Amino acid sequence: MGSHNRMVTALVGVTTAMARLGAKETMRDLPL
Repeated sequence: MGSHNRMVTALVGVTTAMARLGAKETMRDLPL
């Protein structure tokens, strides 16, 4: 169960990083 937990943690980390990157890209594209 430990390895499964580690995989979930890695997945969450990647998802968070991607979301943060996507938000940054979206903010840059917004005509503010």
